Amino acid sequence: MDRQRAALGGRRSFLQKAHVAKVRSNIEAKMDEQDAKAAALDADLAEGYALDAISFAQGAIEEAEAASLDAVYARANAVALSS
Repeated sequence: MDRQRAALGGRRSFLQKAHVAKVRSNIEAKMDEQDAKAAALDADLAEGYALDAISFAQGAIEEAEAASLDAVYARANAVALSS
């Protein structure tokens, strides 16, 4: 009888350990999944920021081109008026 109880206790301990290992594995898998989702969100935000920065830079270039043309016109006008 004691041998049977010991055998059952050993089996129960083994099953509990296996169950705990499976639960931990499932938790780790879910955490990895959440980490991957968070990383994908970070990448999406970084890409959006990069596109906004490019758009801002393109606007700045257009402003610089317009300012350069204004400067050329102003210089030509100043030369024409001083002659």
